[in-house]
Amino acid sequence: MIKMSCTIYFKGKLNVGISEKDVLGIIERHLQGINAKLAQSNNPIIIEFLQGQSEPLVFQFINNKIDGLCKWSGEEPEEFYAILDLFIDLKPLF
Repeated sequence: MIKMSCTIYFKGKLNVGISEKDVLGIIERHLQGINAKLAQSNNPIIIEFLQGQSEPLVFQFINNKIDGLCKWSGEEPEEFYAILDLFIDLKPLF
């Protein structure tokens, strides 16, 4: 099996009327398709991947802004696509 890795840089400010709770709702819905768990559900929101060499995905909000990165490493292409789908679904909130 081929091992894949990816670094995703993300930066943005929540749109007016959108809260961290809205972000958390999308994240919780997507966790069903990712081999990960929600390690912390309030600021910061932390997702821990359960396999591979991946670092936690951290959404730290400062003045409704986020600026971070996600380093993912795994063997399942489906998980890679699921992580990208998470970011695609989060994009309209920013």
